[in-house]
Amino acid sequence: MNYLQPDRLDALARSYALGTMSRRARARFARTLASSPDAAEAVARWRDVLGTLEIGAPSTMAPREAVWDDVRARLFDAASRPVGRPAAAGAPRPAASASGRGRGIAGQVATGLVGLLLGLVLIGGYVQWRPHAIGLEPDSGAAPQAYVGVLLDGQGHAAVSTIARRHGRVLTVRALRPVAASPSEQLVVWAWNDADPTPRPVAAWPHGSNPAATLELPLPAEAETLLSKMTSLGLSREPVGAMPLAPSGPFVVRGACAKIW
Repeated sequence: MNYLQPDRLDALARSYALGTMSRRARARFARTLASSPDAAEAVARWRDVLGTLEIGAPSTMAPREAVWDDVRARLFDAASRPVGRPAAAGAPRPAASASGRGRGIAGQVATGLVGLLLGLVLIGGYVQWRPHAIGLEPDSGAAPQAYVGVLLDGQGHAAVSTIARRHGRVLTVRALRPVAASPSEQLVVWAWNDADPTPRPVAAWPHGSNPAATLELPLPAEAETLLSKMTSLGLSREPVGAMPLAPSGPFVVRGACAKIW
């Protein structure tokens, strides 16, 4: 079976990222993932999409039932009043009591609160629908230009994912499986290409940080400068201290480095 046909690859990458594959199918696809940048890119893209679901929807303050009662009264009572029937001329107007004035002020406040809440909902929806309108994302339906990596452990399981915007100076790393490091060790990300397999240091976990967390690691230069010619990424355990010039041991995890654009 050719896993790299676009439609089939997208479906397999989605199932792999969701964890809904059978054990045998997952093992077969993991072998493809280890050797195919296209497959690694597809899985990383789906993990990035699914990762946004972890954020969840923002909580909102629910108005009191009295607010909705006032809204219904103002909408439907006004709609049911006959049109063109003003109060009779000379008819005495009831004097406004203190309680009536209080209810009027409360109604105005309630109406203002409802308007504010509806405005916030509309603004939040617009930002989610068109984030690029206020500069949060580029004005395009495509994924942002970025370098992505999916690093696999010795059993072919995705263990670490990475993403860096093309002209950004931050590498976002997410541990998909636990990656242990002792207090005297730091985790270092390396990159290399097929023509020149010499690993070059890219970024390192801050000493004392949680290797299981999602972290943003500073890059010494733009991702375009560091990763444009790289085809592979690896992660090694190194002694705490200055950034090493070469890995001191075997890679804990490794995988393809792919670009999205």
